Amino acid sequence: MQLTAYHYFLLSLLKDYIQKEKSASIAEINEVKMDRVGWQNLYSLSANHGVTSMALQMLQVSENASQLELLFIPESNLEANEDALNESSLLMKYGLIDIKTNTPPSDLFAKWKIDTKESEKIYFKEVEVLKELLDFLKENDIEVLVINGIVSGQMYNHPSHRHYGDIDIFIGEDYNKSIKLIGKMGINVDVINQNYSTFKYRGVNVRNHKHLLFYQFRHRLFTKQDRKIEKQLDKLLVLGSDTVIMSDLEVKTPNPEFMMLYYVRHLVLHFLEYGIFLRHLCDFTLFIETNRDYIDFVKMEKIFKKSHMFKLFSSFVSICKAHLGLNLEMNIKEDKKLTERIIIDIFFNKYRVTERQKLKRMGSFGRYTLRLSYLLSSKWKYDQIQRGLYLRMLPYKLLF
Repeated sequence: MQLTAYHYFLLSLLKDYIQKEKSASIAEINEVKMDRVGWQNLYSLSANHGVTSMALQMLQVSENASQLELLFIPESNLEANEDALNESSLLMKYGLIDIKTNTPPSDLFAKWKIDTKESEKIYFKEVEVLKELLDFLKENDIEVLVINGIVSGQMYNHPSHRHYGDIDIFIGEDYNKSIKLIGKMGINVDVINQNYSTFKYRGVNVRNHKHLLFYQFRHRLFTKQDRKIEKQLDKLLVLGSDTVIMSDLEVKTPNPEFMMLYYVRHLVLHFLEYGIFLRHLCDFTLFIETNRDYIDFVKMEKIFKKSHMFKLFSSFVSICKAHLGLNLEMNIKEDKKLTERIIIDIFFNKYRVTERQKLKRMGSFGRYTLRLSYLLSSKWKYDQIQRGLYLRMLPYKLLF
């Protein structure tokens, strides 16, 4: 499998979005022309990776591209000569002619805009929900650290352009107290174990952590490596916290070195369990760009090596440098074959090539079959961390 023109096109759009500047590639972007299938592929790919709003922002489609203009071309002029076609024609706009254009067909563009508006609504609702939740817990003397998610969005030029899902909060020793209080509000708390629970607050899923063992990744066997990383996160946590301002809300979040380890571990687990999405790499790139001056990269390199994650970290950094414009000076020896294999996996692993709607319609057996198929093709991933890890994990994975 190889990346196509629309894969590279999407990567170039994201690179320019992240770098917040109209680089030379913007002019090249405006010259890119695709037929309807190409635009549909670009849209579907961006939706699959949670980056539709960012991609649309950088396409710079003029407003009149979405307006309906009843300008038909006589059939006598509909010859193979593409130059004879008026780009503002109805036929052109709706992709009714098999011709390449530098803007999406109008109906697809309209859908793209609707998705962006929905993304904005989700963001502002999550801000409201988080404010209510933090105020409630603060009234009951519970201090909360917000991890990733909505906090990561503040690194973006437009926070509402980021994809949002769950809100992750770290409660620590007040974990049990928080569960009781939230339960008294009439909210059903799904207690997964003594360290992790989830609940819905005004329709938004909240993940409540006592310890940072990444329980949100289900169906996996916890190893000594997990415990070591948890201890290292605890050590970094005591170094202090930061405050992020969103609207009129002050949110406490862990310090940059803690978050550096958290991001890398999160990327590694996603890589193993489901594969990485482009939105994860956008977060990772922006995090490093934003916090570069507050991170001891020599110290972090030692931590990654001790936890068997440095090889993957090196490839993640290489991908972000090459495709998203990450500026990071580290003496990293890259495994180019591994990096290329990870890029292919990002776009073509079994979860990526299965349509989202098909995933939603799958029953438990269908999901298990897909997970099994993915697992059996993933030995190479576990081998990047530690030889023999795959065989130790396999029996547990097959059962659960």
